[in-house]
Amino acid sequence: MNVHYKMIECTLQNSKLIQYLTKYAEIDADDYDKIFPWRHDCPQGGRIYVALSMPPGKTMEDVVKSNSKIVIYGWLTASVSTWKNKNKKKYDIAYVAFLATRQRTERIKGLGKTLMEMMETNMRDIGVDFIKLMPIESASSFYKMLGYTPCLTIGDKPAYLLCKTLWHHGPNDEYAQYLDNKQTEDDFIKKEKKEN
Repeated sequence: MNVHYKMIECTLQNSKLIQYLTKYAEIDADDYDKIFPWRHDCPQGGRIYVALSMPPGKTMEDVVKSNSKIVIYGWLTASVSTWKNKNKKKYDIAYVAFLATRQRTERIKGLGKTLMEMMETNMRDIGVDFIKLMPIESASSFYKMLGYTPCLTIGDKPAYLLCKTLWHHGPNDEYAQYLDNKQTEDDFIKKEKKEN
């Protein structure tokens, strides 16, 4: 099996390529379990990391142009944002929104780990300070095995995020409070919309 690993930036120029990948991921959606990253928007400034098979000797451009059949084995979506603390120190923070690999047919052992390592290397190369993610409970041990630890807690609240430092430790208390306030604000907006 010839598996290729690709990183695609979420840009307007790559929209046709992302649609193409989405089409083939959706064809095999039954092979995935509950998480379908391609059904969510690719945020501007975000990145998609995919593991796929392609016809031998073809580039991604060739494959898209000729509409050749591909198989998607795994998909990871991450975004990068910048946050400044009250002292104007800037942090570039990556957020892993989704990671999914085939669970039923043509499953490849270690694929999730390979996609995570590819993403981490890429994020380190572009200067991201730390990575955060919010795993489903059954996946927590997988991320902890990769070096992610509970982070960004507020008071007695349980840590719902896991983080990994690449260049600088995250701005723990202040950033955690910012995230909590943002979540409260988002919840309020959703509630208002529902009531109106």
